[in-house]
Amino acid sequence: MPYAKSPNLPIKIKVNKDCIKCGKCAKVCPVSAIPFDNPSCTDKTSV
Repeated sequence: MPYAKSPNLPIKIKVNKDCIKCGKCAKVCPVSAIPFDNPSCTDKTSV
């Protein structure tokens, strides 16, 4: 079955001043590019 291309890929991860480092984004990141211990530091090579 053919699938439609997603306009949201590749995902661009950005952290702004509103980040409270709660780790919610790290829990839902599908490629584990956001570490739990420092969610404001992302691994851009994983995306």
